[in-house]
Amino acid sequence: MNFNRLTVTINAAKCCCVFLFVCFSLGPTTAAADLRIEFDEGKSTVSVVHQELKKPVLTQNARSDFRPYLHPIVAPDGKGVLTQFSPGHHKHQTGLYWGFTRVNGRDYFHHPEGDYWKRKSVKVIRDKGESVQWRTVYDLLDAKGAAVLTEMQTWTMHVDEGGFLLDLIWKGTAQTDVTVDRYSYGGLFLRMPWKRGVTAGDAVNASGQRNREAEGKRSEWVDVGMQIEGRKDHGHIAILDHPDNKGYPQPWRVDGQMGVGPVRARLGAWKIAKGESETIRHRFVVYTGKRNAGMINKRFHAFTGKHVRANATGNKQWERSDLLALLAQTIGETKDPAIRASLMRGMLDGLAGQRNVEPPAQWAALGANLLNSDDANVRELSQRLAQIFGDEKATEQALATVRNRSATVAARRSALRLLLNLQSEGASDLLESLLDEPALALDAIRGYATVENKAAPAVLLGRYSKMPTEQRQAAIETLATRKSYATVLLRAMKQQKVSRDDIPSHVARSLASLLGHRFVEVYGEVRPVAADREKIIAKYKKLLTPDRIGAANASRGRVVFKKTCAACHILYDDGGKLGPELTGSNRANLDYILLNMVDPSYDVPDGYKMVRITTILGRVIDGLVAEEDQTRVVMKTVLQPTVVIAKEDIDTRKVLSMSMMPEGQLDKMEKQDVADLIKYLRTTRQVEMTK
Repeated sequence: MNFNRLTVTINAAKCCCVFLFVCFSLGPTTAAADLRIEFDEGKSTVSVVHQELKKPVLTQNARSDFRPYLHPIVAPDGKGVLTQFSPGHHKHQTGLYWGFTRVNGRDYFHHPEGDYWKRKSVKVIRDKGESVQWRTVYDLLDAKGAAVLTEMQTWTMHVDEGGFLLDLIWKGTAQTDVTVDRYSYGGLFLRMPWKRGVTAGDAVNASGQRNREAEGKRSEWVDVGMQIEGRKDHGHIAILDHPDNKGYPQPWRVDGQMGVGPVRARLGAWKIAKGESETIRHRFVVYTGKRNAGMINKRFHAFTGKHVRANATGNKQWERSDLLALLAQTIGETKDPAIRASLMRGMLDGLAGQRNVEPPAQWAALGANLLNSDDANVRELSQRLAQIFGDEKATEQALATVRNRSATVAARRSALRLLLNLQSEGASDLLESLLDEPALALDAIRGYATVENKAAPAVLLGRYSKMPTEQRQAAIETLATRKSYATVLLRAMKQQKVSRDDIPSHVARSLASLLGHRFVEVYGEVRPVAADREKIIAKYKKLLTPDRIGAANASRGRVVFKKTCAACHILYDDGGKLGPELTGSNRANLDYILLNMVDPSYDVPDGYKMVRITTILGRVIDGLVAEEDQTRVVMKTVLQPTVVIAKEDIDTRKVLSMSMMPEGQLDKMEKQDVADLIKYLRTTRQVEMTK
């Protein structure tokens, strides 16, 4: 068994016009009945009432200052709601809706509010009978309030063979030249009522690929089925693509909470010229019970006149679920604890940064067995895997480990980090108490960056004056990771509770990016050092005369290097790997050393340019990309050596021209420390470090 290969394999595996058809199978005993529209102008809702059920089965929300969306869509027999509005894990998602992520650079997916959308009209055209019809017209607004795109949605719903048909014509007319930029999600999107702990459910495409296997894959349709409150069986909504759609079959977004939608923008940017329109068609099939792929395929044929392509995979493609099942089987058959632990670490490496992963079918029995192992490593690893698989009991056990002061620091730290990576609010609530434990205080401070906590700024700034230097630096860096935190930090700076000198230059850059002119008014201009490069270099060359460097102490300089440079750079096999290794660099040349220390962004190799990622929850991460696959990005940062970010959590990602190395480091040192550091950097072999 090649364990390394298994680990690598897991890592590797890891508009317009729309026609929507919704079929609610009411069951053989339910007779066809007329529909009736109830239009509430005050609430801006168009509700379609099924006369026999005597209640609405679908509601169109058409507020004047909010994008249009469908919610709730009710199960065919009237029992249970199949859509969800603004869940805690994705507050911007609104049932069934349309929102492009990048239209001329503006994000309508994450912003349903009024300064992005403006309703022009809503009208009921036919209010009762076997067929009903209504229409909404909205403008998508640019940052100045001007219309970019006008969308007209005309909906027609009628009873047909015991079900409902819902047609939507979404006509988008460009008011200016429109570009929909390349992005991994955005456009048509469906949010069903997923919540943590929902394990009975999945999203499956026409090729049979499930959940994250279907993420990014092109397919004729995707069907989502899951537990629905008030029902014993599953509720399903399937979305069908149409051959007339450009990019057909389109790639699909399938997120970790089973939110789905086709994404043409994955294939590249596309345009609508001013005055022109685009047409896209889709069909929805809504039903309950067991998944019925045959029925969906028949609906697809009726919709398109074509058959779903045969799944000609030939040799089976090993997707993540196959690999996890193989690993679980191997772990179950292996009795050697060391081999079991190695396999489980491989699973954890491959799943890093992901949440609520669908477990292998045999995990329930295997996980219980592993938790009773005589080997402590096996027990801990199985608990960590169980958390990633969404096991609430495992999460509670991990929280108990963090609280347990009798447990080892390593075990508590490991449990805390995993819980925070899984966005555990329970773990975030423990951080304030952990600040009183020196061994875990830094982890607690940095934990506030991972999970947003409204109390974080008050907690950190309340303790700030009494924190040791390392903790104070970590607190400042943490408060610069979110706009809500940074706003409170800025207030503390205005009140002189935090000195300007406490803000390192790399943090100042982040704060200027988050807060703009508000930060500059308090801190002062975040001036690029390049503007004064020659003057600063001349100052240090005047200081660092041959006599002064000759009298300096290289052993003391190694101590300075350890404090200021070793976290990122290796010299003589000692140090970190965030920046370039210095051992073979041109260190004998004083001009070279000063240029790179005074202006580290002067000539940055592409591999060392800083990347800034902003998550959909508002966290800002500056660092270097260490590795990347289809599901995650692994970053190296000053704050943490490794930060794993699930791609589904990324809002924006930019490559900056600047270096990760902070500017102005020499300015913070005593003159003797500068001379000692330069003396050490110019050595040709390692020296002893003074104590």
